[in-house]
Amino acid sequence: MESPPARHMHSLAKVNNKHYAYGGISLPDNRLLSDLWALNCDNVVWNTKLAEVPGAIWAQKQFTGNSPGPLKGHTAISYEKYMVVFGGEDGEGRMGDKLYMLDTGKKCVKA
Repeated sequence: MESPPARHMHSLAKVNNKHYAYGGISLPDNRLLSDLWALNCDNVVWNTKLAEVPGAIWAQKQFTGNSPGPLKGHTAISYEKYMVVFGGEDGEGRMGDKLYMLDTGKKCVKA
């Protein structure tokens, strides 16, 4: 089963029944990421004694439009069907002030 690489400094937002993770820094190779993953927990049987979460399904998502690009330290919230991504630091060390609305229904980005 496919799953995202380990990471830190990413964002996570719950939109409807899925959790979306964007960007961050991969571990252990410290690459700046611009990928988007959706976690579907509809079939999860929760048990805090297990290291893995049976029934959780990850899927990498592709979007059309102006992508936020590689980011770390950004923030995200959900609003209706959108994952709203704001700020963060790009690969050149610049802090951003842009707001992106990732439409999880139409799979497109609005800047």
